[in-house]
Amino acid sequence: MHKALIVANRTVGGDDLAEEVRRRVRDGGFDCHLVVPVASPVSSAVAIGVAVGDAANISPTASLEVNDERQIARDRLSYGLDWLASLGATATGELSIECDTAAAVARIVETTPVDEIIVSTLPTTISRWLHQDLPHRIKHKVDLPVTVITGTA
Repeated sequence: MHKALIVANRTVGGDDLAEEVRRRVRDGGFDCHLVVPVASPVSSAVAIGVAVGDAANISPTASLEVNDERQIARDRLSYGLDWLASLGATATGELSIECDTAAAVARIVETTPVDEIIVSTLPTTISRWLHQDLPHRIKHKVDLPVTVITGTA
């Protein structure tokens, strides 16, 4: 049975990735390992803004809410595993807290045997992963085919 490592975050549950998973399930079953990278919790611009606010002694009522990105990723992973199973795939998964997603993929491939890597991204105009050339960076680190699924919505 074919096994793929799926790297996805905001596209988990999306139509484009779902169609690809369904096609692979129809072609003879599909095992996958879902990796959900944890987004950086605070950009440097936000961190500087918070520091300036602290120095200026801004009122606590003017607080800045920062999402718990690790919890968001955990929830997305849990949802993603259930979602993949509902599509007929056998799925395992994990979070990646590494800053370099390509390096994280290479590390995971060392211990998790897979036949290919699927990178599921947001549309080209807003995909940080495509702007960072993540699929090509992964290709340089692992000797496996890399398929890119780019969302349309």
